[in-house]
Amino acid sequence: MGAGCFTAEAYGLDTETLEWRKWEDGFGTEEHPGPRGWCAFAAGSRDGKEGLLVYGGNSPSNDRLGDIFFFTPESY
Repeated sequence: MGAGCFTAEAYGLDTETLEWRKWEDGFGTEEHPGPRGWCAFAAGSRDGKEGLLVYGGNSPSNDRLGDIFFFTPESY
């Protein structure tokens, strides 16, 4: 069985309307941490940009990931 499938989809919450919106494709792989599960993450800022620090997790092929990625999506 296992955990199921991972996806590279990303969603954002509009804090004024409290509605979730899917970010459309347009992220290059150099800008997106890619599909993963069981990762650690935290909000933060880097060089004046707000973003999400993503650490490790499992890849879709169940490889253990040890990378660190600071994901800073543009406004949508």
